[in-house]
Amino acid sequence: MNNQKQEIETQKETQKEKEIEDDIEKISDFESEDEKEIEFSKTWGKLHSLNPKFPDFELNTIELITIGRDEKCNYRIDDKRISNYHCQIYRTIDEFSTTKPFIIKLKDLSANGTYVNGSLVGKGKKVLLLHGDDISFVYTREPKSPPPVANFIFKDYSIVPEDREGKSKIHEFYEFQRVLGVGKFATVKLGIDKKTGEKYAIKMIDKTKYIPNIRHPSVVIAKDIFDSPNFLYLVLELCVGGDLFDRISAKERYNEEESRIVFEKIISAIKYLHRKGIVHRDLKPENILLISKDSDTDIKIVDFGLSRIITQKDKFNSFTGTLPYLSPEVIERKEYGKECDIWSSGVILYILLCGYMPFASDFRFALARQITRCELDFPNEIFEGVSVAAKNLIRRCLVIDPKKRITPDQILEHPWMKGKPEEIKSEYQDVPNQK
Repeated sequence: MNNQKQEIETQKETQKEKEIEDDIEKISDFESEDEKEIEFSKTWGKLHSLNPKFPDFELNTIELITIGRDEKCNYRIDDKRISNYHCQIYRTIDEFSTTKPFIIKLKDLSANGTYVNGSLVGKGKKVLLLHGDDISFVYTREPKSPPPVANFIFKDYSIVPEDREGKSKIHEFYEFQRVLGVGKFATVKLGIDKKTGEKYAIKMIDKTKYIPNIRHPSVVIAKDIFDSPNFLYLVLELCVGGDLFDRISAKERYNEEESRIVFEKIISAIKYLHRKGIVHRDLKPENILLISKDSDTDIKIVDFGLSRIITQKDKFNSFTGTLPYLSPEVIERKEYGKECDIWSSGVILYILLCGYMPFASDFRFALARQITRCELDFPNEIFEGVSVAAKNLIRRCLVIDPKKRITPDQILEHPWMKGKPEEIKSEYQDVPNQK
């Protein structure tokens, strides 16, 4: 009898404990929904002002955020060039993303111009805003144009802090086990998700090999590199003088002395990169930045997005780069190596000295044919006064056979590069286009 009574009491206690657990679970669910609402309504972003006249602005409302001159705007910019309602910033929930809960957009309301990363959005149009985007109002990229009325950097607080700060905490989530494979730049290891126990292949890229330690006065320096689940951050030198293409357009052409200085720096950098095993593969004036606005000759080679690291034996056969600067072997998809950079540099030297492209056509096929046949000419009307030595050096860069193309060391020893074109020896006299 006592045993039966004790069993009934035990069942009651068990039932009561279950009810308490259910109540706790309901409370937890309620708090979870409440937390979601708080998460949605708290500060989720920031406009960091680059103009001391205007303060930073915290983004902390669910409603549309309107920026403009009108007093009803959430953020007011009191300047006649700003429209009454210039643009709107808003966010919506991203139901398909597991890493970033919100999509943030900017809508341009002004005919005067809203620019994101230097590109005009356009009245009535919308663009996606990402962490670190540059937002400018009433601005053009034309030479000698005034600075933007207002300029902000958008900071997205809805992405995880690790992504904002560029930090990676992979070891907190995955356990690393045996090596599955080893490549030239990466090692692949077996990884186990500490939460689910699922197995993954984790590729670890050795950035010291993939992005070598580059230190050259004419190559942009990556001061720091940060990894995170969603982004790779590169901290680069800031060059404020624009690119070489814009400077040539403004000047129309460089004289021989200026061209020599710039070209020497380009070739010196190419020589350095090739010794590091790096082939740029997209050398052009747009990828050569001027360090300051006051100098026509202090340069930095940038944009290594198409570059590759090779050994002496490595070759490529992919059609990569910008057509007017491509070498014949690249266009014809033959195996090619670092010599393609020398061809591109020869095209750049031609442009420096006359302000025109050596190969030009409105039709890609015709342009490719000019290049593969090296249909090179030096019209008197645009090359008047340019020395025979300079034209000779261009021709020695633009040789169809990459094996016969001049090397960086030979370029640096060329009489024109030495600043003594009048002392050209017979073997350096002007020669026909070489195959």
